[in-house]
Amino acid sequence: MKKVKLVVGTSIIAGALLFSNNVADGSLNKEKLTDAAVKTVIENTSYKEGGINHTEKITDKGDFYEIPVYQTNGVGGLKIIKINKENGAIQYGDNDLKDFESAGSLNLDNYED
Repeated sequence: MKKVKLVVGTSIIAGALLFSNNVADGSLNKEKLTDAAVKTVIENTSYKEGGINHTEKITDKGDFYEIPVYQTNGVGGLKIIKINKENGAIQYGDNDLKDFESAGSLNLDNYED
């Protein structure tokens, strides 16, 4: 009986480690993350402060978070910020054209509640 408990316990722990991400979705401070992502994109592209804004929506797409953004001057349509869950790398671009470019990175541990 002791071996069965050990095997079951070990399997549960191994499964939890295998399928976990750096940030648990339930504890993510989405407001701070979206604000920081927009600020990082502005710092790493040609936009000026306040040049883009997020739609206050963040979507979990499995391997990354997706944040829709728009230019505050009303030109250019909807753009997307993608944040890689594993390493915090940010990509920014037009989702329709699939022309994403690197736009910095964030430490996702800083955005846990």
